[in-house]
Formats: sequence, structure tokens, C-alpha cells
Amino acid sequence: MRDSSNMGLDRLAKNVCEIIEDDLLKIGIFHRIFQRCKTNSSVRKKINFKKYESTGKLLQDIIGIRIVFYFSDDLDFFYSFLKNKHERYYLDEMVDEKTTTEFKPQRTNLVFRIPDEFISEFRELIPNKLIDSTFEVQLRTVFSEGWHEIDHDLRYKFPGHWDNQINMSRTFNGILAALETKDWSIISLFNQLSYDHYKSQSIDAMIRTKFRLRFSGDEDLRPEIRQVISQSPQLFKNIFKLEREDFLNKIAYQAQRFPLTINNLVLFLNHKFLKDESLDVHTPKVLFK
Repeated sequence: MRDSSNMGLDRLAKNVCEIIEDDLLKIGIFHRIFQRCKTNSSVRKKINFKKYESTGKLLQDIIGIRIVFYFSDDLDFFYSFLKNKHERYYLDEMVDEKTTTEFKPQRTNLVFRIPDEFISEFRELIPNKLIDSTFEVQLRTVFSEGWHEIDHDLRYKFPGHWDNQINMSRTFNGILAALETKDWSIISLFNQLSYDHYKSQSIDAMIRTKFRLRFSGDEDLRPEIRQVISQSPQLFKNIFKLEREDFLNKIAYQAQRFPLTINNLVLFLNHKFLKDESLDVHTPKVLFK
């Protein structure tokens, strides 16, 4: 049974996690998000294993948040966004650079200070001076998540089991290399799919496969919006040619929040990029201030 401090820390971790997920939901990025708190026994084991007491370093991941992205380009985008938006709380990162001469697991881990509104509660729950008032955010893709879980539980925790097993370790790492190729391939597939829908004039399908967003609801384009687009080949082309990352940047920093539906997406794209007067008449004046 977890003691009261663990239960309080679980609640605090959930609150911090909800702050981060709120942005993911606003932007519409496909993801899964998890939070966990180290148990007392896990904390003691890591403090001893890492020799925190003798080195003067502090344990920084008693609270861990993991975000698993469907698409690797969303991971890259949200990594930059998270650092920028929460700059005042950002402390450190462990991001491994890829090289052409060596393959190894790549970490994308960020360390933030506990937000001000939770810091007093955190210190009441965690008085241990070897534990920093921070939390760690790990970013993974769907394809790499399972591999990293196996690596952590069966290799990182038991390094002796892999002594003198160079070939096995290389093979295990090679599996991750294949999964990274799948990360690229799935984006390439959707890019091709959106192009095919563009060529066949399938408006709804092109928009959904190009922007790869989690819309609130499964509604189709309203007939009047579809009609405007279908009657203007240039407008349809302009939507297809828009850079997805430009849209993500605009909506991520949009002050006013609105339901992310396929109809609102088109109206938002028009408001920020396309400037088509025929679509303007279908845009509620209060939608995008």
C-alpha cells in the first residue's frame, strides 16, 4: 500500500501532467500521455546506485511524465514548443545527437522546475534534500516506446546480464534502428496519401490526411464550406500547399481556444493564411480574435 506522501505526490503529478496535456489537446496532436511517481524504495535504490549523497547531485525525476507521439515530427515540434512556452521552468535536457558513425538509443528528456503553484505542496510531501523540486518529461514515438520500455526494464536495470554480449546488444539496438525507419515511413505514407486525395479532389480526405490531427468529433465539412473549396481549384491547391508546421505554430500560440473540428480548421487556416473572402462569410466573428 502506498503511504500518504506517495498518494499526494501522485495527485500533484496528475495536476502537472494536465497542464502539459492541455496544450496537446489544444493543438490536436495525436498522443498518449502518462505520469508516474517513484516509490520510496525506488528513490532509495536510485540514490544509492547513482551515489547522489557523495556527488552532491540531486535526483530530478521523482515525477516523470512520458508523452508518446504517433508521429515523429510532432515530437520534434512539441519539444521546441514545450521549452519555449515553459521557459521560466526549464532547467536541463538530455537529448542525444544522432551521428553517422554510431547507432545507439536516442533520448529526448527535459527537466523542469515544479510550477510555483505546486512548489509548497511538493516540499511538504518531499522533504528529502537529495531530491530536487523538478520533474522530467520524456518524449517518445509510438514505435520507439515499446523498445525503450524493454531496454529500461531488462537492460538498463540489469547491465550485468549484457556483459560480453556485444553482438546481442548491437542486434537489440538494430531493432530500434528499424523502428526509427518506420517513424519516417509513416509520415511519408500520409504525405503520399494526402497528395493522392488532392489529385482526386477528395477535399475532406486530403485535409484529414495532410494535417493528421485529432479533431473533436467526426463531422464532415459543412456543405457550404466544401462548395467554396470545390469551386476554387486555387484555394484547394493553397490548402494542400500549406506547411503543416506553420499551422501548428499558429494554433499553439493562439490565445483564444476553440473546438478543433475540420470546419474550424479550414476557417482558421483561412483566417491566418489563405484570406479567401468566400470563406470569410462563413467564419463567426467571435471565433478567432
